[in-house]
Amino acid sequence: MQEMPFVGRRAEMARLEAFWADALGGRPRVCLVTGEAGAGKSSLVGAFVARAQAADPGVVVALGKCDAQTGQSDAYLPFLEILELFTGDQQNQAARGPGGSENARRLKDLVRVSLKTLVEHAPDLIGSLVPGGSLAVSAARYAATEVGLLAKVEERLSTRSGGGAVALDQERICHQYTELIKRISAHSPLVLVLDDVHWADSASIDLFFHLTRSLASERVLIVAAYRANDVAIGRGGQRHPLEAPLNELKRYHGDVWVDLERAGPEERRALVDALLDTEPNRLGEPFRAALLRHTGGHPLFVVELLRTLQERGGLAHDAEGRWTVADDLDWGVLPTRVEGVIEERIGRLEGDVREILTVASVEGASFTTEVVARLREMRERELLKVLSGELEKRHRLVVEGATEKVGARWVAQYNFSNVLFQQYLYNDLSGRERMLLHGEVAELLEELYAADPARVAVQLARHYDLAGEPEKAIAHLLVAADRALGVSAYVEARAQLDRGRALLSELRPGPDTARAELQVLTRLCNVINAVEGWDSPALVELYRRSRELCQQLDEKSRLSRVLFGLWTYHLVKMDLEQALGLARDFFTLADELAERDVILQAHAVMANTLFWLGDVAQADEYAQAALDLYHPEIHDAHLALYGQDARMIPLMFRGMCGALLGRPARALEHARAALDAAGGLAHPFSLAFALQTAAAVCHLLRDAAGARAHAEALIDLCAQHGFPFYGGLGATCRGWAAAVQGAPAEGVEQVREGFRAWAGFGGRINHSVYVMMLAEAQLADGDPAGALATLEMGLEVAHGARELACVAELERMRGAALAALGRGGEAGAAFRAALERARGQGLPLFELRAAVSLARHDPGARALEDVAGALERVEGGPAFADVAEAHALLAAHPAAPAPGAGAAPLAVHPQLAEALP
Repeated sequence: MQEMPFVGRRAEMARLEAFWADALGGRPRVCLVTGEAGAGKSSLVGAFVARAQAADPGVVVALGKCDAQTGQSDAYLPFLEILELFTGDQQNQAARGPGGSENARRLKDLVRVSLKTLVEHAPDLIGSLVPGGSLAVSAARYAATEVGLLAKVEERLSTRSGGGAVALDQERICHQYTELIKRISAHSPLVLVLDDVHWADSASIDLFFHLTRSLASERVLIVAAYRANDVAIGRGGQRHPLEAPLNELKRYHGDVWVDLERAGPEERRALVDALLDTEPNRLGEPFRAALLRHTGGHPLFVVELLRTLQERGGLAHDAEGRWTVADDLDWGVLPTRVEGVIEERIGRLEGDVREILTVASVEGASFTTEVVARLREMRERELLKVLSGELEKRHRLVVEGATEKVGARWVAQYNFSNVLFQQYLYNDLSGRERMLLHGEVAELLEELYAADPARVAVQLARHYDLAGEPEKAIAHLLVAADRALGVSAYVEARAQLDRGRALLSELRPGPDTARAELQVLTRLCNVINAVEGWDSPALVELYRRSRELCQQLDEKSRLSRVLFGLWTYHLVKMDLEQALGLARDFFTLADELAERDVILQAHAVMANTLFWLGDVAQADEYAQAALDLYHPEIHDAHLALYGQDARMIPLMFRGMCGALLGRPARALEHARAALDAAGGLAHPFSLAFALQTAAAVCHLLRDAAGARAHAEALIDLCAQHGFPFYGGLGATCRGWAAAVQGAPAEGVEQVREGFRAWAGFGGRINHSVYVMMLAEAQLADGDPAGALATLEMGLEVAHGARELACVAELERMRGAALAALGRGGEAGAAFRAALERARGQGLPLFELRAAVSLARHDPGARALEDVAGALERVEGGPAFADVAEAHALLAAHPAAPAPGAGAAPLAVHPQLAEALP
């Protein structure tokens, strides 16, 4: 953070201290400090921290900075820096500030608590957000006093680096990070400072917002400093990712801003006076008014212009050592704009010293001393002497930064005191000079971080990109994207991959370029899957191109994921013929690869496809075969490759097939197994799949309460994690439940709205189930004509697309609508057609429903025999709605044949309710 004398700002300081008083009282607060470059944000925060620490010896401060160079592409950067401070990197706290060496001592005293808390309550952050090497060193220091601590850290690091580690989702990261902060704050009050938040990556913004919403009674103050104009302008031509969270913070927390640009003329004049009076002077009203006029009362401009005047002789000391105005002071020759102020400041440097900073500016606002020393052909010790003396103490253009151990060597950094200085020097270089220097910086950074290149992958990609070396840039972009994907930072990963894809055009055609393109595209597919859904129009072309590349390069292992992506696209679009062809291709590939997880997925894909095609019995067999192939050893790799738990598709279709095949108790067991499996993973997408399974099974079994409970849980989960496609299905099911539970008009609209949300992302599969739900809601709402139109449209679509699993039920419901309209003859024919269709497909559940509907419409002996025969093929007892209805019908006709005993009764809703997470 930039050094600047702190003066004035009494009202702003009072607000910060009021927020801190609330936090100390157990009311966590957030404070947003805004102002443009040089407005004094850092000075204000630094002065506040000094006061807070002087008043309470237990207060601990941790600073995390966002990076102007890496920006949105370096996931969780400021929070990673804060974690490093808590877990043993205190030597850099004195350099990074605020709080200096005293705060570094307090952080050191806190390390044992932080490490223990990290291991016990936030273990997934180890090796992902907290670098493994530095953490192991810190843990080793405390191994003697904390028995087992080092072993636990090493065990976790081993798990994370074993190749089968599961990518962390954002919910898990946010939850564990918040838990860590809560528990550390129970030991010591915390001030978390986030600097330059306008440069924050999207993942960090999400975590920041989560913290502000999740802290309840902890002694924590979060101070976030940012430039409001940068947020207003946006990022990359789009709305800035910080804008929406800021609006939400205002809604939940009220006015929590300290705006340093809001000062009026009187306050700005007071600031000028206060800055002048930090040293003895005889500077009167004419000078003060002129200084205010030339600087607008902007703190940075005031300070820089005063320094210029002092060095040029416009201000001089009198006999008593006080500053006075020289007789020849000419305001006209002084810079009046920020560019001029910076140019004047840089212009004071001697040639060699300026060249050092110019070279440093290529690396960024922070630069590595060894890199600059080697570029300038200096000994690092000589460079450090220039940096700490000439440039830091005299000119105040740089400040000492962090020192970290990478492998066996120490790497030190310095920071420009203001990014404007770095940008000015960088822009002064010619284009070719920049390219050459970026290439040299990249090579040196790659050498320095050879023990952990992923740590600087974003920086390496940027430097090689700007050096005109696209092949190397792409290689590091892939590493950076994998790092972002590992913590579910999809926005950051997409930024890296989009840039990588653009750079591919600069490479020569050939196998290496094709391989690089395949690596970029397959990762990009994963990102779009997660963010936009399986049916995103962008996906199909990416998958088709990826398939061509796989075949061209004979990359069969990657081909399995590509085929799965293509298959899901066509399935969701209800292009079932294409989906079946791809399912067969998947089986062929699985046979060639002979890999257990690929064979499992081939069976799951076939089960899904055959179910919708109406071959439910065979789909059930494929689903069971997939479950039989499951083994924990393939779990992590499968999750990473296909994006969901390996058991989710098989369990879903064992549940849905079980219901249609007349095995309701087994259907419920599979739904519960899906919830149990997903609930133990902390993997939101798998949990969404499981909740959809439970809701679908409950709907098929006419358990409205169970369907609604799971649908609402699904809607909440999808809203939280951005899975709109499943959220739409959940809303559809919730609407059906509302309709049959006594709110038909509301239910009709909810069903329609839910399916519109699903279809809005291109989804068409599940259309027959939607028609079933909508028509039943319309019948409940007293609209049989509307229901008939819905059903006839649904039957036309189902036959056209061959989505045949539910055609028998659609035909039965069509009979119900016809009967309600008084068209009895047509209704009877529809019921009989439904019965025959269900028998032909071997679907006892739909057979029983059709037989009951036909018997009610025309209770003759044949119809009653059909009911009794269908009951024999259903394994459920009278606890299930359809079975109970059939028993009641037969009991009302004494001459009817006696049904079989069936299965024992099973309570439907409680079974699933227990499994809710």
